[in-house]
Amino acid sequence: MQITSNTRYLLDTNILIYSVDSASPFHTKAKETILQIKDKQAEGVVAQQNILEFSHVLMRTYGISPTEVVEDSKAILEDFSLITPLPSTLPLFLSFVEETNKKNVVHDLYLAATMLDNGISTIITANEQDFLSIPGISVYNPWAMKD
Repeated sequence: MQITSNTRYLLDTNILIYSVDSASPFHTKAKETILQIKDKQAEGVVAQQNILEFSHVLMRTYGISPTEVVEDSKAILEDFSLITPLPSTLPLFLSFVEETNKKNVVHDLYLAATMLDNGISTIITANEQDFLSIPGISVYNPWAMKD
């Protein structure tokens, strides 16, 4: 899969983390992927859940100050559209929980339900296995693509 213009892509939290972690071996590809979205005039989207997860990981794992996390989060929101859960998101999430019967991907199922409720069907993530079994979701893993 290639990033194409006039398409909406949700960026998973790991892409956001890698894009700000210059020490990560995934940093360059995450930044390139974000630039590709901008170059192709595709719409990059994040969910409120992504911002929460991003903030949590930066503060807890990386020891980043809350002030810096707020600045980084605001920068993301300047570049990407924000989606939020809708009233129908929770019932869709619960149906995914019943269908998949996977306890370890609850947050991913909720993110997928939020995506679909907002008309987005493609996620850019390094963890494609977390989303492959969710109906209606296409996965783009930049690290699985040949340059």
